[in-house]
Amino acid sequence: AVNVQLARCRNVPELRTVKHFHDHPGYIEALKQSVLAHWARHGALREAGGRLVMSFHGVPRRTLDLGDPYHCECRKTGRLLAESLGLAKDEYVVTFQSRFGKAEWLQPYTASSPSSRASARPSGCSRTPRRPCMRWAARAWRGST
Repeated sequence: AVNVQLARCRNVPELRTVKHFHDHPGYIEALKQSVLAHWARHGALREAGGRLVMSFHGVPRRTLDLGDPYHCECRKTGRLLAESLGLAKDEYVVTFQSRFGKAEWLQPYTASSPSSRASARPSGCSRTPRRPCMRWAARAWRGST
């Protein structure tokens, strides 16, 4: 689709493609700054006694079974972000949202996560190219991942 549009241009811009950015230090730093800005406005995780819910756009489980790296990349992004924020494993969770149809989708589902239900409403959402939504659980985590 991009090449079709470029073929119509008289003055084609220089383009570079990036195969992976899920673990790029600049991307992780941008996510970190977004979370820190949210915490500065609404209170930090430890102060609220909650858990950071990193909710990524869901895709059917079949894509993982066929070898698509998206699931692993989301998990790695979550782990790297948590490490950059100094969070312990029990202070964050990676979930997946936006499922429809009867097929199984990547899990855990955001809507089924105890951390998501504990929060009366999302108190912050950060839109990024990979579309993770950073949601804040204002109450203590009750349960396991």
